[in-house]
Order: sequence, then C-alpha cells, then structure tokens
Amino acid sequence: MTFKYSPRWQEMSTLYRQDPEAFYALMEDRERQLETYLDFGPQTYTPVLIGTGGVNPNLGSTGYAAGIFTATGRKIEGVFEISFAGVGVTAGTGSYNVTMPLPISHFTTASGSAINQINPCEIFDNPTHLVAFLQLSAAFGDDRGRLVTAAGSAGATVPWAGGPVAGDFIRGRFAYWLTQ
Repeated sequence: MTFKYSPRWQEMSTLYRQDPEAFYALMEDRERQLETYLDFGPQTYTPVLIGTGGVNPNLGSTGYAAGIFTATGRKIEGVFEISFAGVGVTAGTGSYNVTMPLPISHFTTASGSAINQINPCEIFDNPTHLVAFLQLSAAFGDDRGRLVTAAGSAGATVPWAGGPVAGDFIRGRFAYWLTQ
C-alpha cells in the first residue's frame, strides 16, 4: 500500500519549513476556529422581557429571569424562564419580546421573503397553562423573539387581562443559528 500526501499537507509542510512562526500562527488560528464548533457545555444568560410599547414589565420584588444555552458550532439551543413574584409586578406596555443570548441568523426564501423561526413556549396564567411559541423574526431584531399565543402576541393584556400577577410565569425553549 502506498501513502499519497494530499496537496494541503504538502502546502503545510512547505509553510513549516519556510516560516515556522507563520505555521504556528496558522495552527493556533485553526485551533480557535475548531473551538468555536465544539460544545463546551451549558452557559447561563439572563433573558430580558421587553414591552414593545415603551414600558417594560416589572417582574416584582422576588421575580426572576434565567436562561441556559449551549452553542455547538453556530447552532444555539437553550431554555429560559421568567417568573413574576412578590410585590410590584407590573405589566408594562405592548407585546412581549424576550432577548436571546447571542445574535440570531435570519434566513430568507429564494424570493427574499423572511423565514420566521418558531420555538415552543408555555405561559402560566395562574391557574391556566397556555401553549405559546417564541417567534424569531428579523422584524423583532437580531437578538430577540416575540411571545405569541393563539389569541395573538403575548403582552401586557394578552393572554392575561390586566397583565401578569405574582405567581405567573413564562417558560420557553429555543434553537436557532448564530449570525456569522
């Protein structure tokens, strides 16, 4: 059996002989590129609930927002939970957008129409669980998604009349491609 060197291997070998510093710099660059495509485990982020009417909701004195995501190459997957609790819960104004941990790559069809990415969510309007989804669209920005229910965009008055109260929460899951 005869082993044949690839042209790329010959190029690298030549680079190493002619300029070892450039060779090692290239190898370090390749290693950094490889690391961006490997999964280094979950990372935390703090999602922000944004009211599109100009006033953000207040989660209350003991409310919280938490999220976890993983990045495998350019694919981002994760979950978030936003809980309204304690005193001072306010609804804000407009529809609710939720920030994502990293910028979203938005895609279009061959005719240029935007492709919306849909992710499952759950809204708990005590004592009712509602199925919702997180719509990722270029119209909402490259770092956020819109919460949507069967009744329309979730927000200060949808699905709950008068806004969320202590004990309500929003949970969601997302998967999208990272902007290059």
